[in-house]
Amino acid sequence: MSQTDKIDAIIGDLQDTIKELETLKAVAPETINVDSTPKKEESYTCQPYSCCSCSCLSSSCCTCQPYSCCTCQPYSCCSSSSCCTPSTTSCCSTVQKEDTCKVDVCAPTACDTSSGFFSESLNLSWPSLKWLKGDLNGMHLKTRGLVLTDNGKKIICPPYRYGRPLEIDIEKETIEYTSGLSTGFVGHTEVSNGKQVINPAYAKGFSVYSNKKQTWVNNIGHNWQIRGTAEGEAGIIYGPQFVPSPTNKLIWLDTNTYKFGIVEGPSDRKKYSFNGAWGAVGAKGRVFILPFSSPYVGFVEKGEKKNWVELKDTKVVGNGTSHTMYTHGRYHEKSNLIVSLPRRSNAVLTINPDTLDVTEVPLPQELIDLFPTGSKSFDCEIGPDGWIYSSPWAHPVIFRFNPSTNEFDWKDMLEELMPARRSTSGPHPKAAWDGYFTAMKRINNEIYYGVAGGRKGLKLVF
Repeated sequence: MSQTDKIDAIIGDLQDTIKELETLKAVAPETINVDSTPKKEESYTCQPYSCCSCSCLSSSCCTCQPYSCCTCQPYSCCSSSSCCTPSTTSCCSTVQKEDTCKVDVCAPTACDTSSGFFSESLNLSWPSLKWLKGDLNGMHLKTRGLVLTDNGKKIICPPYRYGRPLEIDIEKETIEYTSGLSTGFVGHTEVSNGKQVINPAYAKGFSVYSNKKQTWVNNIGHNWQIRGTAEGEAGIIYGPQFVPSPTNKLIWLDTNTYKFGIVEGPSDRKKYSFNGAWGAVGAKGRVFILPFSSPYVGFVEKGEKKNWVELKDTKVVGNGTSHTMYTHGRYHEKSNLIVSLPRRSNAVLTINPDTLDVTEVPLPQELIDLFPTGSKSFDCEIGPDGWIYSSPWAHPVIFRFNPSTNEFDWKDMLEELMPARRSTSGPHPKAAWDGYFTAMKRINNEIYYGVAGGRKGLKLVF
């Protein structure tokens, strides 16, 4: 490479870095109204009386109007047709008739949202952080995907914009640079036929790893600029094209035959930047395209390669944000919900794959305040405890969400994650200039993180 080519390459990298940093611009979070929240840990602001005319579950507030029910102390959850009293012990000891719970006697109430939320049954223990052995130098923005290889013994982290792939040895608990893949990948998808796919953000095409053959097939298709894919019917994955903008295209790849194709989506998708979408999540043969800047969830029905539509019954608003809202998600089988933790949104997105209901659960304000640049979680993963954990992207905060109860829990880990910081310079004193961690993958009772700008690999141990 000539000196001129090297200079051009450096300039190109700097331009890409500037684009990445645009996602760290500060946004002004809005105050949220929480209609239904779990038990608050410290102070209590419940009204003197609460009534419940429906069946309340533990650790939740009843939202049936004109009555409501609160788990804040000194109150406990009301049973069906009973009233709470301002007692330090429990609700009424005798179940009362519903007509005794009148609006003029029992005022509706909701729990305050000023601190952490936990149910009485919540195990407050957190998984431990464990650093992988090995020191990573070189460029930042290293990886955005994780692929399990070598019969489950190693994890390959495909390079994003710079450098070489990383290799994690699961048994030795080490991380180091390796070779074998070109640069330019974002996201990873596990397919039911035993293959794993990484998406071409800047690469020449998809790369597919066969668990059976333990080999890679590279450069499938074209440089479509895809950030996330998900499996629909057996072996076929779908993902929205991210750039050039505007676009409304959806790319599909049959991992059985390596055939691929392009599907035109709704024409109004072109009015949103980056196709209005980044990632995709599959469940029960259906694929859901997560809203990045579009207010609607995209949807692909099983077997419908020639058609993708928008779920327009519910408008996604991000609870105060309208761009870079949701990028990654997981299907939570216990609650039968697709869950996406926020990239910049101030809410958690849930989708019922059967009913197609779309819901946003607002984040507590105290949690929002921990992200002064607005950038929250790059990816998410389901832990062995059933909670969905975040990836600390721009800020050293890990939070978790329970989709069965709508509970939040979090930890500010500035000191704990300090070894991952590459630089203290950046848009905010606590913000990592080029990100702490990115992609996530659970293997048995551990969750591994993809390295962003840091020099260390990390996993959560449950």
